[in-house]
Amino acid sequence: MKPTPQFEPQSKFTLTNPIDFMTVKEFAAKYRVHPLTVYKLAKSGELKHFRVGGNVRLLPIKEENE
Repeated sequence: MKPTPQFEPQSKFTLTNPIDFMTVKEFAAKYRVHPLTVYKLAKSGELKHFRVGGNVRLLPIKEENE
């Protein structure tokens, strides 16, 4: 019998609470930017994000007063 291979997660993020993540539309509305700007910033790596299927989910920006 072959041993079961152990897989390491490829994601940089640990899912602690799925409610913490925002859609592009929610992110754009909260931070008052255009959704295309959000996509561009995510693609360039300036925003932490991941994809679920074809959809982008983003982590909210930590504000200084938090």
